[in-house]
Amino acid sequence: MERQLEKALCPTKRLEEQLKELSKRNIQLEIINQIVKSLTLDMTFDEMMDDVAQKLKWVVAYDLLNLCVLEGGNLIVKTSVPSKTEALQKGAI
Repeated sequence: MERQLEKALCPTKRLEEQLKELSKRNIQLEIINQIVKSLTLDMTFDEMMDDVAQKLKWVVAYDLLNLCVLEGGNLIVKTSVPSKTEALQKGAI
């Protein structure tokens, strides 16, 4: 009898876990949507990055955020958040 009850509860537990995961994903997507909506053409690149970095912390934990681009075969740091970091400076290769 206990085993039957356990088997009956297993699908319910899986559904609850799936619902929690879906809720978490929905919150993450909402935050990403807020990030995109908050960017305006009037903002400088650094202002956009600061805004994105603040909101991105709600989705992904980080201590340092670097945006790098590939130029001439070199990976170059375009911006860092926080901006005064010892690890990689703007323009670093």
